Amino acid sequence: EKGLIRVFMGGAFHRDLYDLSDSELIALAQEELKVILKMESAPRWTNLRRYPKAMPQYEVGHLEKIGAIFKDLEKYPGLFLTGAWGHPS
Repeated sequence: EKGLIRVFMGGAFHRDLYDLSDSELIALAQEELKVILKMESAPRWTNLRRYPKAMPQYEVGHLEKIGAIFKDLEKYPGLFLTGAWGHPS
């Protein structure tokens, strides 16, 4: 069978992984996939890309800050903001 599996590693809570070499990261991912997905053979192809700080890490109080921005934005009809910051619900 064939399939494509994308693995994300690291993040704010696993910064120690940033110090590993590409081959070490690939080996670690393959070991994890063997356990999780019961994979019995190595992949035919691997590709590693590093994207440090790619995922935003929101801090405590983030939604309140965004709520205040939306409230202030009401003063400016027709002005719109975009971004990856989440809307308060």
